[in-house]
Amino acid sequence: MTVHRREVGFFFYTEDSFEAWDDTPAVWREGYPPSGLFATVEEAMAEARAIIPWLRAASTKGHAPPQPKLSDDD
Repeated sequence: MTVHRREVGFFFYTEDSFEAWDDTPAVWREGYPPSGLFATVEEAMAEARAIIPWLRAASTKGHAPPQPKLSDDD
């Protein structure tokens, strides 16, 4: 998953996936649609943990939650 910071300072997240098609190399694809806007990275991560199944499962099983990739969107 990627947490993006918009120019105006708000944050949103996307769930990324690793995909391969036929004879092409696998690539990371940014998820769509993006989330809503949040005032902080922590708020964005809290929602992501609540609604993304694999992220919620990792958090509830006592695993350290994955750290998001942070991206500045220009």
